[in-house]
Amino acid sequence: MDVISIICRHSANEEKIFNPNCVSIVFLNHIKKSCGFDDIPEQVDLATENGEVIDLQSKPKEYAKKYLEPRGTYILLKVVDDNVSDDSHASNYVPLIDQGLGERLKLTVSRKDGTRKRYTETSESISSNTMNINQGSAYSKTKQSSATRKEDGRSTAKAKANVPSKNK
Repeated sequence: MDVISIICRHSANEEKIFNPNCVSIVFLNHIKKSCGFDDIPEQVDLATENGEVIDLQSKPKEYAKKYLEPRGTYILLKVVDDNVSDDSHASNYVPLIDQGLGERLKLTVSRKDGTRKRYTETSESISSNTMNINQGSAYSKTKQSSATRKEDGRSTAKAKANVPSKNK
C-alpha cells in the first residue's frame, strides 16, 4: 500500500501535510477545519502552485488522491457561489493565503467548448482577489498598473489561478 501526502499552503504562508486517501468531500472538510477556516460558510478547494484549480468540490464522492500529485503543494481556495438564474452558475475563487502588495494574482477559467476568454484589469477593479466564473466562461484578472482588456482565443484544459510561490 502506497501512502501519499500533499502539502496545503494557507493563511500567512503556513503549510500543513494531508493524506488525500479519502473521498473529496471528507478531505476538503478536514482541510478546512485543520487550517482554521471551519467558521466560514463557503466550501473550499485547492489549486496547484502553477494555478490549476483542482475542483475537488465538484467531485464529492470520488477519492481526492485521484486528482492530486503525491507530495504536491497546493493553495487553499474559498469557493463562493453567486445566486444567479437556473441556467447559469457563477463561482468566485478566493485564495486563502496572504498575498504581498507587489505580487500578482492571475486568474483564468476555460469555457466548456475549449476556448478561453481573458480579461486584464487594474487591482482597483478587482475586489478581494476573486475570480468570477459565469456559465463556464473564462476570466483572467491581473493586478497591473494600467487597465487593459485583452481577448485570447487559445484553449486550456483546466481552470487556472496563478498565485505566488513560497520561494519568492
